[in-house]
Amino acid sequence: MLLLFPALLFGCSKTNVTVSGSVDGHKLEAVSAFWGGPHIVIADAEFDCVDMPWVEEEYEEDADNAVDTEVVFSALQFTYESSEVEEGKLSIRSRESPVYAWFLLVEDEVATAYQATSGTLELEIDKKERVDGEFKVTFGDDGSLTGEFVIENCNNLKKRKYE
Repeated sequence: MLLLFPALLFGCSKTNVTVSGSVDGHKLEAVSAFWGGPHIVIADAEFDCVDMPWVEEEYEEDADNAVDTEVVFSALQFTYESSEVEEGKLSIRSRESPVYAWFLLVEDEVATAYQATSGTLELEIDKKERVDGEFKVTFGDDGSLTGEFVIENCNNLKKRKYE
């Protein structure tokens, strides 16, 4: 009976994400979202925590960014300059920023990346290691995204080994 209790708790996810706006005509309908290490990831495909090894620390615009997944999807990824996600309100810029944001279009194991040029990300981490936050990001002339989220921690998104 005791083994059933953790399984019931694990199944009761408190994940809730809303995203509005578009980037280069692409909207993001949030299906999966996780945080861990220096990353927050919101995707329009069904992922479990174990499916997250495709997440990279940074991407190049106007380049074929190889990713370790065969799934076709769009995602919004925030990556902190520090080794892990931090509480508070931070500004997003394309250079010398405490946190960076990318909108990703992934197909054929390649990510096309749009880097946010400005914005904010604000969040709190609760005692159950859920992140509650909101964001506003602009991708230059390509568009903007705004949203709110409550997401679960994913131990498969590892801390950065350096700072």
